[in-house]
Amino acid sequence: MMRIIKFANFTLILTLLANAAFAQAPTNHKEWFELGNSQFANKQYDQALRSYSECIRLYSKADGCFLNRGLTYQELGKYQNSYDDYSRAIEIDPNKSIAYGNRGFVLNMLGKYPDALIDLTKALETKSLENLYIQRGNAYFNLKKHQEAYSDYSDAIRLNPRSASVYDFRGRVLSSLGKYQESNNDYTKYLELNPNSAEVYSLRGLNYLNLKIHKEAISDFSKAIQIDPKFAKGYMNRGITYFIVGEFYKSIADYSEAIKLNSADANAYQFRSMAFCKLGETILAEADEEMLVQLGKKIATPCSANKVLK
Repeated sequence: MMRIIKFANFTLILTLLANAAFAQAPTNHKEWFELGNSQFANKQYDQALRSYSECIRLYSKADGCFLNRGLTYQELGKYQNSYDDYSRAIEIDPNKSIAYGNRGFVLNMLGKYPDALIDLTKALETKSLENLYIQRGNAYFNLKKHQEAYSDYSDAIRLNPRSASVYDFRGRVLSSLGKYQESNNDYTKYLELNPNSAEVYSLRGLNYLNLKIHKEAISDFSKAIQIDPKFAKGYMNRGITYFIVGEFYKSIADYSEAIKLNSADANAYQFRSMAFCKLGETILAEADEEMLVQLGKKIATPCSANKVLK
């Protein structure tokens, strides 16, 4: 039967005989292939690797076995092995679109973005799939080609307007382009589809901060913290916003929570020292400055210098 297998924002169609039962050991490469598919369907990845390898041993031009073994390596996070198998599948059948798409995904994971673009573009020549556009958009984004990334994410949304992750990706692109309100429109759409993301609430809050809409920024950072009380970035970002609007005691409380969650967070000590300094708490400010020195960081502006400037 036909199954859709989803992984890391990429969808593959793989023919799997999930209910296959083998009363005896397979005797030819096709039976090893079918056994491997059944094992893959049951997430028995090590066994699937052995079955696909036996298929390849018996028939070295079994492109399907290379393709599916590559997918199995991919599920195990062994991306170089996966890349090698997809490449072999392409050597056997240069027109196998799915192999180019899979290899493009793996190249993204290996950080080889220009090569990923080539493979994903090749795959898109044959099939216009949402996840191919997402993966190529990711490659463009990592290469800081934001306009191209925006175009690909938009095509992915056109194909599937209910795909939450793409709104997140496109929102990040728009934010990188300084289009904070448009970015927030995408983050809002994402949150309508997936309301429990502390990360996206925080990202939307940062956009509000850049737009100087401080009340909304604080609200979003608070929502992020509510969803995940251990979300240190939420405390940091809310603390920064409180500092900007002059609520120094609240900012200190948030920086302190961030430090509890990550005692090596130099930024939290830096900002807390600045808030202490604003309140005239020089000893506490200098204690945080000392922590910065211990962490090997430079003090932006010592509190003592601020006192002199006054």
